[in-house]
Amino acid sequence: MRKKLAAVLTMGLILGTSGSVYAANLESSETQFTCTVTNEPSYTVSIPSSVTMAADGTDVDITVTDVNNLQDGQKVSVTVAGTDFSFDQLVLSGRDSGGINRILGYKIQRPDGTLIESIANVSVAKGQEIVSFTEDGTKTYRAIPEIGPTTVKGVTYTGSLTYGIAVADAE
Repeated sequence: MRKKLAAVLTMGLILGTSGSVYAANLESSETQFTCTVTNEPSYTVSIPSSVTMAADGTDVDITVTDVNNLQDGQKVSVTVAGTDFSFDQLVLSGRDSGGINRILGYKIQRPDGTLIESIANVSVAKGQEIVSFTEDGTKTYRAIPEIGPTTVKGVTYTGSLTYGIAVADAE
């Protein structure tokens, strides 16, 4: 009885095995493969290398051209990657006539009017998106110095902003 059961089970396994190819029944077999390799997104971003900031602020144009192969739900994102001041604060610095280092904060006003600002000793600007694009175009943000009653006059304040540029998920 056990031998018959084993033989029946063995035949069941042999006959029930999927994907078996019997040489006596087929001369050849094939598998069709498909692989789609999408093109990587490409784009050109133009950002001014220097800007002279006016007391009431200055417009800064960022232009993106040759946008190709963005997938649905993607955008070219331009962010604050950092600054040359400690904690990546939005701060310019300069020396007064007595050689004392002076600082001047500034903020970034996005095209929609919202602001990117620094808080003392905190890197809140880093990683913040300034503008984004899904097609060729130019967008303008505004760099606004924070000139107040304690701002030392007669000083040339300088600093730099480093941009992060990447393809990101659109919100």
